Amino acid sequence: MPLDGDPKQPKKRQDEQMTLIKIEERASALEDECQKIAQMLADMVEDLEELRKRARTGEATKKDGNAVLSELRYWLRAARETEKELDQINRQNSGVAGDYGLDLDIARVEIGCRLARIRTCCDAGRLPG
Repeated sequence: MPLDGDPKQPKKRQDEQMTLIKIEERASALEDECQKIAQMLADMVEDLEELRKRARTGEATKKDGNAVLSELRYWLRAARETEKELDQINRQNSGVAGDYGLDLDIARVEIGCRLARIRTCCDAGRLPG
């Protein structure tokens, strides 16, 4: 059935639902993902230690080393991408655009203090406030 009776609009399947992504939920999911990646990297460190021990005794092959390094590269890339996305969400939430942000509450307080000093040193009757 067309939405709003408009025959030009595509029909929406009953099993289709709109997906709404909330920033807080995405940040929470990314933080969970970061913890999982951190655990995987910790496991990889243990695997590398084991591989190093096996290499010293001559039991490890080049194939073993390549497999572990390939997996390590994958998880490090995943960690960087996840941290980058979390940083982007945190910057967006804190109002940082580019390399800087402006905390309007602090700016308001500083302006208020400066106006108070001006009122004190000048004729207070002439300044609004």
